[in-house]
Amino acid sequence: MAVSLPLFDGGQRKGQKREREAVLNGVRAERANAARQATSDVWVAHESIRALERALASAREAAQQA
Repeated sequence: MAVSLPLFDGGQRKGQKREREAVLNGVRAERANAARQATSDVWVAHESIRALERALASAREAAQQA
C-alpha cells in the first residue's frame, strides 16, 4: 500500500481558499444589497399608503361638505 501526499501544490490550495472566500464575500454583499432594497421597498410602500390615506380622508371630507 502506498500513500501519496503532495508536499508542494504550487499554491493551489491557497488559491482555492481565496477563490472560495471571494465567492462568499460576493454572496454576502448580494444579500446585504437585497436586504437594503427590501427595506427601501417597504418604506416606499408604507409612505405611499400614508399619502393615499391622507388623500382619501381629504376626499371624504370634501364629499361631506358638498
